[in-house]
Amino acid sequence: MISITGDIDGRPYALAIDTGSAYSWVREDVAEQWTKAHPEWKRGTGAVGEANMQTRTDGAEARATILRLPEIKLGSLSLKQIGALGIAPEAPPIPPAPGQSKVQGNFSTGIPKRLPSL
Repeated sequence: MISITGDIDGRPYALAIDTGSAYSWVREDVAEQWTKAHPEWKRGTGAVGEANMQTRTDGAEARATILRLPEIKLGSLSLKQIGALGIAPEAPPIPPAPGQSKVQGNFSTGIPKRLPSL
């Protein structure tokens, strides 16, 4: 994973670029801030398509907020109309790396534990 600072809605946010992920996930509370500040931003409830990575109809993805960010600035690069899923930090469960014990914590703290040691 790569850590980078991106500008969304005029504010800096720490972003993790996971090239193995099918969709962009953000913390639920951050997505809620954006949707309150920008009711005109397109959004819905429940992950669909690539955002529904675990394909569970009753899990955290089904309750998550899916939204379209008008722009993310990464230095001089400007990305337009980026999909994101605002998901609760305590879910979904994170599978361990092969041969390791179950990952404790939430998806924000658990992701680095999934990566193999180099």
